[in-house]
Formats: sequence, structure tokens, C-alpha cells
Amino acid sequence: MQARKHIPPGLKLVEFCGYTLGGVYLARYDDSPAGTFDECVTMAGLVWNPPTSCAWAARVYVNNSEARDHGIKSVGLPSRLASFDTLSHSSNSKQAWWSKGQPPAAVPGHSTNSSSGSKSSSCTGQDVVALVNVDRGRRGL
Repeated sequence: MQARKHIPPGLKLVEFCGYTLGGVYLARYDDSPAGTFDECVTMAGLVWNPPTSCAWAARVYVNNSEARDHGIKSVGLPSRLASFDTLSHSSNSKQAWWSKGQPPAAVPGHSTNSSSGSKSSSCTGQDVVALVNVDRGRRGL
């Protein structure tokens, strides 16, 4: 099972018929100890750690190096630095929760461009946001 390789050996993976529940979590933090940042978490599966269960992160992508370093050093998360780029724009003028009229936070050395090459300032519910790993060669946990 692919999920098992992301779960520490001492934790029981919650399974039913050989499957577990994984997922993806996408968030924007406007105020945190690490400042403003975007985050995408891929969850490997559910683990049982009596008396409770929890989702276990297989990989965490953030666009703030302070948040990445905090995740790795303080919490033990498999954090990587990434950029969040808007790839397309629809003609719909309604803005998605993701942008609130603001472009995603920038990662130094990486632009947030649309496919037309113009600077992205908002995205709609029909837009595609690409996550690009910028920690090339960096081995997470």
C-alpha cells in the first residue's frame, strides 16, 4: 500500500478492505507565527494513535521558507517550499475564496504568472492553480 510508506512503523494505519482515507488540504493563512503563507497538504491516510485517530501528512507544500523550516524542525512535517501559480482565468468575474482579490504570496525567484504571461491578481472558482515544488534536490523527512 502506498500510504504505509509515509506512516511511522509504530502507528497503526486505519484500513478497510485494504484502503485508507487520504486527501488534499489547501489553505491560505493570513496571520500565523510564520507570517502569511499558502499551504497544500497531501494526507497519506488515517492512523490510529489511541485514544484517537488522525490524518497523517505525506507531504506539506508551503510558499514561505519560515513556515517550511518551522514545519520540519518544530513539528516534524515533511515540508517543502513551493510556489502556487494561477494558470488560467475564466471570464466569470466572481472571485474564489483562494484569492480574495489578492495574488498568491510570492516565493523569491518565482513569478506568479497566468498562461498569457500577465501578472495574476485574482482567480475564480474555475481557475487552475499549479503547485510547483521549488525545493529541488531537497530531501524532506
